Amino acid sequence: MERLGLVSRPCLAYSSGAAEPPPERAEAGRTVGENMAEQPIPAQKEPYGINVEAGKRYFWCACGRSASQPFCDGSHKGTGLTPVPFTAEVTEEVWLCGCKQTTGKPFCDGTHNGL
Repeated sequence: MERLGLVSRPCLAYSSGAAEPPPERAEAGRTVGENMAEQPIPAQKEPYGINVEAGKRYFWCACGRSASQPFCDGSHKGTGLTPVPFTAEVTEEVWLCGCKQTTGKPFCDGTHNGL
């Protein structure tokens, strides 16, 4: 899979030696210590009709940020979200969720109709 301009940043650690949490700081509308998992972004409000091959493993984008929808390109890094791996059992067309709200990940369950 090709990397699409991902930039790595150094990890900044906090250690005061005390048994207290690090001070809170603002980060994109959140503070450190809050649940850092972001919500998925709907890539589109309809499913993706995709032809899959039997025995092949796929990674469905669960965050909605991938430029390779409906598949993962690594754009979820830092969101707290992870792709959903699945292996096709047969060669066929499947409908993968585009709104990222399905309860049957990675497959569309029609949730997009209520958005």
